[in-house]
Amino acid sequence: MSDPNQFADLLPRGPLEPAQIAELARTAAARVDVDSLVRRDRDSRFCLRLWRDEHSEAWLLGWLDDQETGFHDHDSSAGGVHVMEGSVREDRLTVGGPHLTRVLSAGESFSFDTQHIHRMSHCGGEPALSLHVYSPPLESMGSYEIVEGVLRRLSIPPDAELMPRGDLVAAA
Repeated sequence: MSDPNQFADLLPRGPLEPAQIAELARTAAARVDVDSLVRRDRDSRFCLRLWRDEHSEAWLLGWLDDQETGFHDHDSSAGGVHVMEGSVREDRLTVGGPHLTRVLSAGESFSFDTQHIHRMSHCGGEPALSLHVYSPPLESMGSYEIVEGVLRRLSIPPDAELMPRGDLVAAA
C-alpha cells in the first residue's frame, strides 16, 4: 500500500454515488507519483492499493500487452475508473449479441453501479495505467465463467487477481 496519508483530505465521510467515485478517482490520480510507485512487468499485472477506509478504497493498476481481468462484478461496491496513461478497453457482458465495448484513453474516466458486469483489458501499444476507486470498499467480487453452456459466478476475495475464465474468453 502506498502512503494513505497523501490522500487523507480526499477520503469521503460517507458512501459515494458512482459519479462522485469517478471524480474522486480523477482527483486522486493527480497526486500519484507514477515514477516511484509503478512497476512495469510483462509477466504479471501491476496492482497497488493506495488506500482503504470505511467508505472507500483505491487501486492503481498497470496494463501491458494482452493483460485483462476477465468478466467480473464488484458485488455491493460501485466504482469509478480514471485512465492515467495509455488506453484500456471495457467490455460489458451481454447475452445474444456482441459485447458492448468502449475504449478509454489517458484523461478519461467512467463510473458504474453495483449491478455492473464487465472486463477491463489493455488496448495495446504503450503501457496503460488506471486508478480505480470503490465505495463502499470491496468485500468480495464475482468472476464469471461458462461451464458446459451454463454461466457461473464465482465469489472471490477482493484482493484476488482477476483473470479470464473458461469459455467466456472464446465467446468475447
